Amino acid sequence: MTEIERYQEVGTEVYNKLRLLTCPIGIRFIKDVSEIPENAQRPSKMGGKISLCQAFTYARRWGATVAMTFEDNVCVTSSFVHQWERLPNEDLIESQIKSGYCKDRGAALRAFGLLLEYANNENYIERLKDHIGMLVAPLTR
Repeated sequence: MTEIERYQEVGTEVYNKLRLLTCPIGIRFIKDVSEIPENAQRPSKMGGKISLCQAFTYARRWGATVAMTFEDNVCVTSSFVHQWERLPNEDLIESQIKSGYCKDRGAALRAFGLLLEYANNENYIERLKDHIGMLVAPLTR
């Protein structure tokens, strides 16, 4: 049994035993666009962008394989956290105010204090530095 077949088996077992309404998903970080399968949906290739949580929903509910990179992702915060794009902290804070997640700069600073500390941690940066995106797919497939 291959490693991928084992993941599929475990995904099916989790899905059936827990009686989930949607499929559990698998996420694989990628270092190059050449790792994206031909059958993967890529929002930027369709002229748009979506958020990571939307990609997770497409995989969970509709069985899609979705490739997400900075070019595909509309969510500034998740691109920043995954190190797909280094952004000045001010850009991150401003994006949260514009999107309505935080009412003002003070609220954004309070909300993102720990996030900024975590995302600027050198161990975290080292683990993600070579990755440009991720593949999201139902674990059962």
